[in-house]
Amino acid sequence: MGPAAQAATTPSSSSGGDAVTTRRLALAVDCILAAVTLAGCGTTASPAKPTLSAWQTTPDWAKITTLPRTPEPAPTIDTLATAARQQIDENYSATTWYPFMADVTEAHGVLRITLQVDRHDADASELADRAAIAVRNLVATSDALKSITWVEILDGTGAHITQESVR
Repeated sequence: MGPAAQAATTPSSSSGGDAVTTRRLALAVDCILAAVTLAGCGTTASPAKPTLSAWQTTPDWAKITTLPRTPEPAPTIDTLATAARQQIDENYSATTWYPFMADVTEAHGVLRITLQVDRHDADASELADRAAIAVRNLVATSDALKSITWVEILDGTGAHITQESVR
């Protein structure tokens, strides 16, 4: 019995009805004190473990297991352009036009080689002609590059300088 309930059981000089009311009031105070004690408000009694309400539980979407991600496909490599670049590197790295080569691409049977030159310069035009003839001869003798039908030389801006037919 709590202190308020003990005080209520001591005899009082008032009428019997007042004693019952006082006892009920003391029990109510004891219940309130017990509730505060369980909530951990400064007493040594261990507080009750809180329960999770519906909004505090893990949502269903968080419990869903995800499928493993498939690796992203490797970027498609222009295999003809790569093969052509490799053969050009192996066969023409000592030529005068090779240091000016910036890019090699292939589309629809046309091998396009970009040279960092000015297409309006006469020396650059001669350099581009030599590059086109050399690459045309390389493509004509290569089994790996047999689907290439044209070699086109472009300047750094992508403008056409010259072209050679392979077959």
